[in-house]
Amino acid sequence: MKNTPKTIAYLLIAVALCAVAIFTAPKDATDEIFSEQGTEFYPDFKEAKNAAALEVIGIDAKLGKMIPFKVAVKDGRWVIPSYSNYPTDVENKMEHTAVKLLGLKRDELRSSLPSDHEELGVLNPEKGIATGAGIRVTLKDLNGNKLVDYIIGKEVEGKSGYRYMRTPGQSKTYAVKADLKLSTKFSDWVETGLLEMESADAKELTVNDYSVTQGQLVQKGQFMLSRDAESNWNANKVPEGKEVNQEKVNNVIYEIANLKLASVRRKPDALIEVLSGKSNQLTPEVQISLQSNGFYLNQGGIVGDEGQFVVVKKNGVAYIIIFGVGFNDDSIQIASDKGEKDDKSVSGRYMFITAQYDASINPEPKVPAQPKEPENPTPEQTKTYEKTLAEWNAAKADHEKWAKTKKEAGEEIEKLKKRFNEWYYVVDNKSYEKMKVKFEDILKNKEKKTEEKPGGATPNFQLPQLKQ
Repeated sequence: MKNTPKTIAYLLIAVALCAVAIFTAPKDATDEIFSEQGTEFYPDFKEAKNAAALEVIGIDAKLGKMIPFKVAVKDGRWVIPSYSNYPTDVENKMEHTAVKLLGLKRDELRSSLPSDHEELGVLNPEKGIATGAGIRVTLKDLNGNKLVDYIIGKEVEGKSGYRYMRTPGQSKTYAVKADLKLSTKFSDWVETGLLEMESADAKELTVNDYSVTQGQLVQKGQFMLSRDAESNWNANKVPEGKEVNQEKVNNVIYEIANLKLASVRRKPDALIEVLSGKSNQLTPEVQISLQSNGFYLNQGGIVGDEGQFVVVKKNGVAYIIIFGVGFNDDSIQIASDKGEKDDKSVSGRYMFITAQYDASINPEPKVPAQPKEPENPTPEQTKTYEKTLAEWNAAKADHEKWAKTKKEAGEEIEKLKKRFNEWYYVVDNKSYEKMKVKFEDILKNKEKKTEEKPGGATPNFQLPQLKQ
């Protein structure tokens, strides 16, 4: 029993040392790693309307190069800075995107290691590494302050509606509930319907199929289609036993009415001045600009490498669409349909578009002289006068309607020209191929007797007189 006090002392010392170790040990590293889970990434971002710029950076997996895209408010309207501040009506889309970036939480920590970024698809695309690159999306306010900044990766396997996400500069990657569809494609941020027309509005379509070879215009074919009161398309010079294929024509009209732009290029100021009627000087800069995009002067007008369309609406507004050179451009980023090869021989084609008024579509109705009421008329004279007066009132109403339509058409044309004068447009080659039809393409074997209606001549778009 001599050792009992000593044993008890040792035990007390051991207990004390354990207590010290417990209370002075560093905090569990696991707790630290998971400390932010469940919290918002950007709790101070509360109002979607505060977003004034959206920057999206992706990467071309094929070429391994960065693809930046940005939309921002400039002078009170939304523009695309990387496309010469092309105006785009994306306010609703921007608000929708900003709302989906509001209140995102770190729902579930999936990795704290940078070595996992490639597998989760959250590598910063700005590094230019295609494999494992994510999409970086940044929202800023009017003062350029960042509201949110994310790198969005792959969809989380087994968790519908979740994406791997992290913030730049941070190694932790989270599974985040986020319904996000972001794109760096120009075509996804501009509205279809460049011409501002519905398919049902089209009254006439003239196709002038030609090409320009070594400075010479080679005519391939020309035809005109017109729509009757029953909305059926008719053509001039239809061969015996053939008739217009209504479905094919309507498909062409639909494609024209719903032109989806692949890109735009701003015209030089000197050409914009000419088209706006402020100048008539054809400078070398103007000529180089036109020719480099596949457009040439021909007897005061403009012709393109691959022909032109003229579409006229019921109100007399005529769109002249001239097709220029086709080209490859990796920056266009045209999406391919499923099953379609990505490598196309031509990615896009330039278009020169303008608008004019076609008076033949909306001819001015004649108004006879206002009838004078006879003095002391007989019953027969009264009857005749009342009939003539009713006809005059109807004719006057028709003329007022015509005048109103013409005025509105004129205002529409001025608005369109102001926009068209500034830009060369680029159409997806696939869309171009759908529009570019030959006369035989829109015919089919006659099924029943139809009335053939004569068409008119191809409208000729003239530039202002130019001095060389």
